[in-house]
Formats: sequence, structure tokens, C-alpha cells
Amino acid sequence: MESVKEACDNRNPALDVSKGLGILCIILSHVTTDGESLRYFLFAFHVPLFFLLSGYFFKADIKKVRYRIIKYLLLYIILSMLDIVILYFFNPQLLNVKIVVEGFLGLDSQMIFNSPKWFLLTLLGVQTIAVFILKLARVKQVAWIIFFGVIGYVLRYPCRGCLCACFVAMIFFYSGYILKETKGLQTFMSFFSDKIKLFLAIFMFIIVWKLGKYNGMVSIQKLIYGHYILFYIDAYIGIFSVLFLGAVLAGSRVLKFLGKNTFLIFLTHYYLVRGVGPRIFPNLYNCFIGEIILVIATVIIYLPVIKAYTLLSYRFRDRCFAGDKE
Repeated sequence: MESVKEACDNRNPALDVSKGLGILCIILSHVTTDGESLRYFLFAFHVPLFFLLSGYFFKADIKKVRYRIIKYLLLYIILSMLDIVILYFFNPQLLNVKIVVEGFLGLDSQMIFNSPKWFLLTLLGVQTIAVFILKLARVKQVAWIIFFGVIGYVLRYPCRGCLCACFVAMIFFYSGYILKETKGLQTFMSFFSDKIKLFLAIFMFIIVWKLGKYNGMVSIQKLIYGHYILFYIDAYIGIFSVLFLGAVLAGSRVLKFLGKNTFLIFLTHYYLVRGVGPRIFPNLYNCFIGEIILVIATVIIYLPVIKAYTLLSYRFRDRCFAGDKE
């Protein structure tokens, strides 16, 4: 049997690079300030990209989903406890029962402190729904997805909470799953040369920028979509822009490395860019060059940490499977 490291290395480099680009967008979006056009641009597609790629790699195995539910909930609890400790020591005036309860239940957008962990709860909800939906015939699957899209539209104003975001997130998740099942993404990408892909990526990013400024701030977590149909159009254009660019930059070792470790970065970077960063470099948050510096600094911090973590993980997992036969 091949080692876990070898199995993990048998991946599509273009998709890993796309994930790496996506996580850079996530980090950059969290060092920008409200009202920036750049913020509108990034929020238009960065989280939809991750839901789509989550669907692309998803396998409808109820045992694996059950295991993820336990693992992710445990991780969510640990991160929530860490949030409480951080508020206690650094912002005790913000720590109260309402903040903790609503944040823990995903009813408050700040999620106690580390707001990106909303993605974890929403992803759990989406995968739980998907494991049942994907056992149906394709026509019924599509019918359910359309229904979820309608529910997502209806729930925009009266509801709140990251579990309500499951309905819209499911649209992107299912899109990724279908692209994998039908090999639609591979077929589509094979039509274009790298030069054409680069041109299309730049051209489509310009469209996303323009549409983002027109549609305003969107957020799946907060159920804010602006014009509902325009939100989907902008999101998909942005997603495919990143996928095109990922295919062009498929040889980038740094982006590939980041792409293989997006889960860890997604769930912990907020402690750096919104916890430590503003206290050490507050002036960097006021200009574009400063924001880029913050993103680069965050990546530099993560590179050795992830490298050490992955090496230990590979050794541990390979030892666990050392007795397996081919």
C-alpha cells in the first residue's frame, strides 16, 4: 500500500494552486476595511470558491461524513474555547453571556472572535444534506438544489445564523460535485491554452470587480447577497477566474503548498490578522500596500508551521498504516 504522503501527493496541482489563490483572497479580505472596493471584489467569490471545491472533492460516504461531524464539532468547540480565552485577556469588556452563547451557536456574525469558523458549521450542514441528496436520481437532485436556492432567497432577511447559510452554500457545493462527476471542469479547461486562460482570468476578474462595486457587499455568512441572481453570476465568474489562473500557475510550489493546507489556514488566520496584527502594525491596515504586506507576512509565518505539522502528520499516519497490505 502506498504511503499516506504519496496518496496525498497524487492530486490535481491546478486545483491545489486554485485553493492557494483562494486562501490568499480570504486572508486579504480580512485585512481590508469596510467600504473598500477590494473587499467587495473578494467577498463576491472567495467563499463560494471553497464551497465549490469542497463539493468537487466530496464523496457521499455516510461513515466518512459521520466521522467529519464528530471531528469538526470537536474542532469547533476547541476554537470557540480559544476565542473565549482571547476575549478574556485582550477584550474583557466584550465578553458576556450573550456574546458567548450566540457566537457558539453561530447566531452572531463574529462567532465570539474567530468569525471564519462559521464556514466549519455551514460545511458540516452542507455535507450532511449532500450525503442524502446525492443518493437520489439526478433529476431529483436538481429539484432539491433549485428548492434550496429558493429557500436561500426567502431566508435573506428574517433569519440569521451560519446554518441558514447552508441553502445557498449548497448551490456552489453541488456545482463542484457535478463538475467532478461529469468531468466537466477537466473538459472545459482543456479547450484553452495557458495564454487564453490567463487572458480570460484577467478579463473575468475585471467583470467581477465591476459587478462587485455595483452589487455591493455580499456575505453568505450574513445572508447578504445584494441582487440575488447577480450574486450568483458574479460568484461563478470569480470562481472560474481563479480556476483559470490556478491552471496557469499550476507549477507554483508555494501556492500548491498553501492549497494543500487551506483548512488549517482558513480556521486560524483570523487570530493573526485581526488579533495580533492590529496591535503590532495598526497603520498597515489603512492602505493597499500595507494590506499586501500583512498577507505576505501571514504566509511567511504559516510556511514553517505547516511544514512541521504536515511532516509529523505524514509520519504518524504512515506508522498507523504500516501494517496494511497492498
